[in-house]
Amino acid sequence: MEITRYIVTVLAGSSTIGVIIVFLGKTIITKSSDIILANHKNKLDLLKIEHQIRFSKLNEERGNVIKEIFQSLYNLEEKLKTLTTTAQGPDWINDNVREESAIKQLNQTKDLLEVNRIFFSENQCNSIEKTLNECLDVIDRMCKAKQNYTFREQIRVSGGADTFTNDDENPLKIWQSAEKKVKKEIKEERLKLAKEFRDLIGVK
Repeated sequence: MEITRYIVTVLAGSSTIGVIIVFLGKTIITKSSDIILANHKNKLDLLKIEHQIRFSKLNEERGNVIKEIFQSLYNLEEKLKTLTTTAQGPDWINDNVREESAIKQLNQTKDLLEVNRIFFSENQCNSIEKTLNECLDVIDRMCKAKQNYTFREQIRVSGGADTFTNDDENPLKIWQSAEKKVKKEIKEERLKLAKEFRDLIGVK
């Protein structure tokens, strides 16, 4: 009887110890899992913050690029206004400063676009290039107006007849068409780009 009671007591004690060991094991595993998950979550949070910082810096840089290109387009428009204004006076034919200034600004804007293409989609790049091509057309028109005027003067001096009978070749008409294009079409193109740029930087 004594032996039986002893055996039961030992078995009961062993069972209790086993239960305790199992409980402690589960607790340790659960806590370890919680710690691992917490560490993993912290790492994910840090990666998320780093991504947000990088994205924020990228957006800031893109915003600066857009601002710089738009300012350059505006400056180009102003140069074209100066080039095409009919208020220049009789010396316009010999004044190359306005033309050279407009060409320089055009090339600067083109270069600015080329080095920052990664910030724009292909369609957006095409829109900017379209505007720049329209600006180049204005400069070409003014060059043609000067050439035709010079040729007309040479004919007049030599006693020949005026060969510029249609508006397409008439220096004054070409000049006026260039001035009108700057005031209307070039400005409209720039304002259209302004809307696209506002969408890019999230301005409503």
